Amino acid sequence: MIVAAYPVWTRLMPVCSLALAGVTMGACSYNGWNDLDFEASSVVSMDIEPHDALRLEGEVGDMRIEASPDARRITVLAEMVGKGETQAEADMRLKELACTRTSADGQLTLAHAHPEGEDAYPYEVNWSLTVPVGTRIEVLNDVGDVALIDVGAPVDVTTDVGDIWISGATDALVRSDVGDIALQATGAVDAASEVGDVRVATTDLKAKHTVTSDVGDVRVHVAEAWQGGIAASTDVGDLRVTHADGKVVRAEDSLIVGPQDEASPTLSARTDVGDVVVVHTDADARWGEAPELDVPGAEKEPVSVGQQPATEPAPEQAASID
Repeated sequence: MIVAAYPVWTRLMPVCSLALAGVTMGACSYNGWNDLDFEASSVVSMDIEPHDALRLEGEVGDMRIEASPDARRITVLAEMVGKGETQAEADMRLKELACTRTSADGQLTLAHAHPEGEDAYPYEVNWSLTVPVGTRIEVLNDVGDVALIDVGAPVDVTTDVGDIWISGATDALVRSDVGDIALQATGAVDAASEVGDVRVATTDLKAKHTVTSDVGDVRVHVAEAWQGGIAASTDVGDLRVTHADGKVVRAEDSLIVGPQDEASPTLSARTDVGDVVVVHTDADARWGEAPELDVPGAEKEPVSVGQQPATEPAPEQAASID
């Protein structure tokens, strides 16, 4: 995902959200950095011992994390991109970028930094990681799409602008200000987008799930054996619940099905503008295949930028690749 003006997106988030909801706002057409036609990029690789948890922090760029049963270590490819009005300027900004990693209390934190601060220059960093199955994952991203594949662990994902696709999570907490969410989990789910469609599938029979969008459709797949209560609502749109026996219940504003007491498993599915659909099904819960993101892969050979990648730092110490 190539975005040249992430500080503007961040500062104008409330305004741009309105624009995406159908309100035309001139500020969202800001082209302050769109004239930067030159780019310089390089891919850095890291090979890191396994950790119980991974935290990936980004400002601009796509993120892809895949859990593999064959993985014994954490492998990282980070494509750093500098932008400028000239090629020399883009080259300079690339050299000023750095990737950092810290390790403490069983958690690995990966991030990137610019010596002049996050608002200094236009740039992006695209990440591609492979981790052992069962690694807990937390992602914070300002602008960019996120894909987590066959995780086998709890996830906590937050983006300001960008789509989120997740498969194989256990418990999941997912937030996007502007972007679609597609999530498959085996545990408790709490997923919300302010502007975007939200699709969730969970096989958990005992948890309390919450799935919401301010502007966008909401679709939830629960197991055929789900006996919990369902509370669905929309201000503008239709509601539909399809039971395992094929029975369909429809409504317009609100729909209550099954127990709603504190002790029972429940699903709350809500949107202000859009349809809400709940389906009892044991069909394949993945929402298609993982999306193709603009992340480094086999076609982009890893090279060092300025220095060889740093060795694993001591706990609480950051390693810089610059």
